[in-house]
Amino acid sequence: MKSAIFILFIFLITIQTLHGQPPKKVKPKNANITKNKESKKKKSAKKEKKKKKELSEDEKEKEREKKRYENEKKKVKWIMETLDYGIQKNRLDAVNRMQLIKNEKFHTELHDKLVELIENELDANVKKKALYTAGELKAKKTIKAIIKQLNDEDKEIQIAAIYALKELNAKAEAEEKLIETLKKQDLTENSNVTESLLNTLGKFKSTKIVDFIIKNIKDEENEISKNTKQQMVLYLGKIDSLKGENILIKIYTDEDEELILRSYAVNSLSKIKSENSKDEIKTILKKIEHFAFKKRKRYYNLYIYSVSALAKMGDKAALPRLYNAAKSNNSGVRLRAIKLLKEINTKKTIDILKYKMQYDPSKSIRKEAEKILKDFGVDVDKIKNKDKK
Repeated sequence: MKSAIFILFIFLITIQTLHGQPPKKVKPKNANITKNKESKKKKSAKKEKKKKKELSEDEKEKEREKKRYENEKKKVKWIMETLDYGIQKNRLDAVNRMQLIKNEKFHTELHDKLVELIENELDANVKKKALYTAGELKAKKTIKAIIKQLNDEDKEIQIAAIYALKELNAKAEAEEKLIETLKKQDLTENSNVTESLLNTLGKFKSTKIVDFIIKNIKDEENEISKNTKQQMVLYLGKIDSLKGENILIKIYTDEDEELILRSYAVNSLSKIKSENSKDEIKTILKKIEHFAFKKRKRYYNLYIYSVSALAKMGDKAALPRLYNAAKSNNSGVRLRAIKLLKEINTKKTIDILKYKMQYDPSKSIRKEAEKILKDFGVDVDKIKNKDKK
C-alpha cells in the first residue's frame, strides 16, 4: 500500500514538472532573412551618413547645385505646361514665376516662350505680364516682338512695351519707332503713353527729337496739355544737349508760368549744367527772399529747386542758402535741404548733419541726416553713445 502511494506521488510530481516547463519558441522560417535585411539597411545608412560627413565642401556644393537644378527643372516644366493648358489666373502666375528661375540653362526656353506670348497671346493681361517680364529678365531675344506691340490699339499694352524697351536699353533697335509713335500722339491731351515715351527717350538721351519738343512747347496755337508740357521740360534735362537751354530759361523766368513748371525748368537747367542760367537763378532767389512771409511760403518749392540747381552746378552762392533752408520751420524744406547737403562734404555740413541727426523734431530728417553721415564715413554710433553719456 505504501509503495503504491509512493509510486503515485512520484507520478504526480513528474507530471507537474513536465507541465511547468515553458513551451519552446518556434522561429518563423523568414526571421533570419528579415533580420539580416534590417541589419544591412542600418549598415548602409551609417555608411551614407559617414560618406556625407567625409564629402568636401566642393562636393557638398555640387550636391546642392544638383538639387537646385532638379527643382528648377520641375518649376520650368510646370511653367510651360501651365502656359499651354492652364486657366488664365494660373498662367499669369506662371509668367511671374519665370523671374524665379536663376539657372541660365533654362533661360533660352523661357525667353522663347515670352516671344511666343508677346506675338500671339490673345489674353491682354497675360500679354502685358509677358512684356513687363521680358523687360525685367533683360530678354534681348524679345526686342523685335516688343517693338511690334507699339502699334497695338490697347494703350496698356503699348505702355508695357515701352517700359520693356526701356528696361532692355533697346535704343539702337527701338529709338526710331519710339519717336514715330510719339509724333502720332495727341499732345493736347494728358496721356500715359506720351509720358512713357518721353521717359524712355529721355533715358536713352535721344537728341533726335529735341527740335520737335521745343517746337511743341512754344506752339501757342495747338497748346499741349499741362502734364505733357511738364514731361517735355523734364525731358530736356535728361539729354546731353544745351539745345533746350534757352526755352528752359524762358520758362523759369516767366512769372506767368505755373510754379511747378518753373521748378522743373530750373531742375533741368541744373542737369545740363547751364552756366548761362546762374545769374537768372540768383536774381530769382533774391526776389523770393524779399517776399512777404505768406507769399514766400507759396514759393518754397521754386526756392529750394533753385538753390538745388546752384548746388548741383557747384556754385558757392548755394551754400549759405542751403544752410539756412536746413533751419526752416517747414519740415519739407528742411528735408530737401538735408538731402542736397550730401553733395557738399565740408566740416560745417557735417556739424549741421550731426545736430539734425540728434535733435531735429522730424524723424525722417533725423534718419536722412544719419544716412548721409554714414555715407561720409562718420562713426554715428560713437556720436550717439557720446550723447547718451
